[in-house]
Amino acid sequence: MGERDEAYVPAEQHPQEKDARIPGEDGDEGGQERTEATAGEGAQAIDGERRALTGGACERGSLRLPKRRVLRGHGAFTEVFSRGIRFRQGAIEAWYLRDEGELRVGFAVSGKIQGKVVKNRARRRLREAFRVKQWEFPKRGRLVLLAMPALVEERWEALVADMQALAEGLREGQAE
Repeated sequence: MGERDEAYVPAEQHPQEKDARIPGEDGDEGGQERTEATAGEGAQAIDGERRALTGGACERGSLRLPKRRVLRGHGAFTEVFSRGIRFRQGAIEAWYLRDEGELRVGFAVSGKIQGKVVKNRARRRLREAFRVKQWEFPKRGRLVLLAMPALVEERWEALVADMQALAEGLREGQAE
C-alpha cells in the first residue's frame, strides 16, 4: 500500500506552455468561427416573420407575455376550472372567469397527450398562439387554456385561427 496509484502533476506550467493558447503564425485559433447577423437575419428577421404571421398584430403592442400576467399555482387553476365558463374551439379548450384584475392566463396540457417532449411542445405552441392573439382577448379576468391532443398535429395557421375564434367567442360571452 506504500505505492501511489496517481501520477504527480505539478501545478506550475513550464515556461513554453504558459502562452499555449496564443494562435500561431497562421492566426487560426482553432475554435468555432463567430458569425455576426447580417441585414435580414437574426431577431429583426424573426420579428418581421412574426409580424407577417400575425397580420400586423405587433403594431397593437408587444407580443411579450409578462410574468405577472401568467396564472400560476394549483389553487388558481382549480378555481378557474370550477367557477369559470367553458369554451372550446378546435384543439383548444378554455375556461374563463371574470374578475376585476388584469387578464391572467394559464397554460395546461390534456392528460391524453403522452410524453414529456410532446407535452412541452404542445404547451409552447399554445402559449405562442396566445401571444400572437393576446390583444383580441378580454382585458380582465382569468383564463386557462388547455391543449387537446389534436393541437400537436394541427397546422400553425389553423391553430392561430382557432385562437382568434376563441377570443371572439370569449368577448361575445358565448359559453358551450
